[in-house]
Amino acid sequence: MRPCSVRQNRPSEQKESALKHLAAALAQWRSYAATAGKQYKPQALEPGRVYDITGQIANVEADLELARSWQPGTVPDLNERPAGADTPFRP
Repeated sequence: MRPCSVRQNRPSEQKESALKHLAAALAQWRSYAATAGKQYKPQALEPGRVYDITGQIANVEADLELARSWQPGTVPDLNERPAGADTPFRP
């Protein structure tokens, strides 16, 4: 099977378009969090974890920063799997 080279050959204009979409998503999330944050308190949805709508803005900002700093070839090939117990079943 040939390695996936799509991630490595994306033109920069596609990256810029993606960054614009992520920035728009961040603006929408801030708007949503401002409205919903007035009505909802942080909730414990899992033991030891609390979901906070307004606190998620930091995660969205981190996603945008990750996309900004991404460089072609920095994502490992998904076809390469480490040896170990999590090897998929093959008949």
